Amino acid sequence: APNFIYGWSNLGNTQVALGALQPAESSYTTAINLCQQSRLEEERFGIPRCNDYYLLLLNRGTLRLNNNNPKDALADLELAASLRGKPDALILQNRGRAREANGYYGPADQDYTVAISMTSNDVTPIWLRSAMVKFQVGDTIGALDLIRRVEAKFPDVPEVMVAVATMVA
Repeated sequence: APNFIYGWSNLGNTQVALGALQPAESSYTTAINLCQQSRLEEERFGIPRCNDYYLLLLNRGTLRLNNNNPKDALADLELAASLRGKPDALILQNRGRAREANGYYGPADQDYTVAISMTSNDVTPIWLRSAMVKFQVGDTIGALDLIRRVEAKFPDVPEVMVAVATMVA
């Protein structure tokens, strides 16, 4: 159905999985536009109002970030965070990346810090990005603390070795 929000969203997800990023962005945009329209209409029997607007924005924002469009990605992710209304680790990680890509290192550091605090038992590669941003803003001790924890989990990964060498040089 041409007006089925989640059909367009699922199509976008499938297109991303197949590497068709431009068509995926278009599909996500269609889903977002339909969701916005749905939110303006009165809910009818059997046709619920769209309540996943933030998630659609997260998907498109993440796609835009990975497709080298950090400015538009940041706009989507800022709105997604605002609509979510509570901290969400995925939104924070991606918004942190978008802020970092746009040169907003202080806010990126804040996003990464909160995201890591929400998932502190699971060291992931995003911790490496966070360490590099901390290093960028002058928090050398915080950066080294994170990088050492990443190094303990991923000791032989070249990116980790380069980051350690950069920080201790």
